[in-house]
Formats: sequence, C-alpha cells, structure tokens
Amino acid sequence: MSRAEHDIVRQVLAAQEDVYAADRLIEQYLPYIRAETAKFLQRPPADSDDELSIAMIAFHEAICGYDKGRGAFLPYAATLIRSRLIDYDRKERRHRGSLSLDERRGEDEDGTLLDTLSDPSDHSNDLILREATAHEIVRHRADGDQPS
Repeated sequence: MSRAEHDIVRQVLAAQEDVYAADRLIEQYLPYIRAETAKFLQRPPADSDDELSIAMIAFHEAICGYDKGRGAFLPYAATLIRSRLIDYDRKERRHRGSLSLDERRGEDEDGTLLDTLSDPSDHSNDLILREATAHEIVRHRADGDQPS
C-alpha cells in the first residue's frame, strides 16, 4: 500500500468513529465523488442533481462499511457509488412518464394537478339531504300519501 492509500485508510477508520471526521472526509473527496457521478451521468453533475446526493450518501456508506480486508478504499467507494446510482436510475426509469399530483401545472398557472382534480364542495350535506328526502318519500307512501 502506498503512503496515500495508508493516509486515506487512516482517515476512513477515524471517520468511522467520528461523524465530523466523516463530514470532512466527504468534503475533501467531493471532487472525487463528482467525478464518479460524472462518469455515470456522462456529464458534470449539477449541485441540484439527485445523483450527486446519492453519490455522497454512497461515499458515506462506503466509509461506514469499509474494512482493511476489502483492499483499497477508493475503488471500493467507486463501486458502491456506481451501484447506488444504477439502483436509483432503475427505480426512476420505472416512474418516467408518470404524472405527480403534486407537480405544478405550468409556469403561468397556480396550483397543482391535485388542486385541479379536487372538488372543494362538501358532498356529505348533499348525501344527508338525499337520504332524508328518500326517507320522507318512503314515509309518505307508507302513510298512504301518493304523489299526484
């Protein structure tokens, strides 16, 4: 193992014991995480890309799950990042073309699709009134009152 590999293994082992050390390690290796994400996306990731967040979480998972017997840390982390991104992509592919009821209808319009589909009226009063009317008709018929 080279000196650089020994150094990162030492940092990873320290990060397993200290959350702040893990945060610093993720921050230090953010360019590496971005590069792995870019390989997967085939473009540089934007800060708002879900894939970058998933890659950062996977890197943290690699920190927590690493043990010296697995070999060098960075190839292990790269494999974990790639696996999580593939899982995310498969999940997202299943939902492509689906509409979200919480999605905005358009830039010019206010509200969501759910707002459009929602009926603000209270139908419980209508139901109570209809049931009362039906009971009234049945009662009048039973009393011999026939509609004219």
